[in-house]
This record gives sequence, C-alpha cells and structure tokens, in this order.
Amino acid sequence: STVQNNVTMKAENTDYTLRTQVQTIISKYNGVQADVADGVIVLRGSIERSQIQPLMTELNNVNPKKIDNQLAIQ
Repeated sequence: STVQNNVTMKAENTDYTLRTQVQTIISKYNGVQADVADGVIVLRGSIERSQIQPLMTELNNVNPKKIDNQLAIQ
C-alpha cells in the first residue's frame, strides 16, 4: 500500500493561495513587500501611517496565522 503525505500538499497550496491573495492586496500599497511562509505574512518596506489600518484589515481578512509587521512607517 502507498502512503501519500497530503499534509505538505495542503500547506503548500495554502501558502500559494495566501501568497497570491497577499500580492494582490499589497500591490495597492506603494513600498510594501511581503513574504508568506507557513501561513505567516512578513511585511517589509515602508508605508504611510494612514495606510497601515486599511492594509492590516485587508490582510487579516485572508486569515493568516500571523502577520509579522516589519514595515517602516513614514
């Protein structure tokens, strides 16, 4: 009998889906870059203070495990 490891596939698919959603969101915000690994979104780059809240709201809506915000606020 063959054992198939579906867990890794699911994790990769989830990250892939999350990455796609995150890229779509951050494309609206100049200067923001994001990496996705294991359901965690890591934000880098810079953002205007007024845009932090809308960005965080949108990112929370895609249900990441965590958002690691390393953005420099301008």
